[in-house]
Amino acid sequence: DTQYGIMMDGYAMNEPNWDNEIKISRACVEQINAMKGENRPKFVIVCGDLVDTHASFSKSLATWKNVMESWERDVIFEQQVKDFKLVWAKIDSDIPLVCLCGNHDVGNRPTPQSIDHWKSKFGDDYLAWWVNGTYCIGLNNNLFADPTGAKEMYKDQLKWLEERLIYGNEEGASHIFIFG
Repeated sequence: DTQYGIMMDGYAMNEPNWDNEIKISRACVEQINAMKGENRPKFVIVCGDLVDTHASFSKSLATWKNVMESWERDVIFEQQVKDFKLVWAKIDSDIPLVCLCGNHDVGNRPTPQSIDHWKSKFGDDYLAWWVNGTYCIGLNNNLFADPTGAKEMYKDQLKWLEERLIYGNEEGASHIFIFG
């Protein structure tokens, strides 16, 4: 979780910021880029909670989220996405970055609207790829936790997952890894 904005959860803030999260992310990118030889990653994956502005956490809403209107949280979301992309775009071009959504990105009970909003900023909410004979599957695991807000999207992803598992097996994947 990079979760831009999480460190201010529970605190009253006139001007929410995520400077600490940016600093930590920059250090991560520097360390990733410094890896060489057999230690160099084939890809980097952020398994959800890239940002922290989704307002579906009922009583656990951060103080700053409680006092802000929906449009204000949307403005903060846009800035968090921009900052995330500015920092993580600095990963060397030979190391792909895979981003999966988390509950702080699409909500504890995702909806087609929250998922589409996330997809408009980061791409597909589930995907698969090959790396050195290994088949990797990235899921929107939020739909598995509570599919009631997006039942058709859950059914589509579950069908797709079943097909991907069969495909990976039939194609002779040495391993199949599932991320979510």
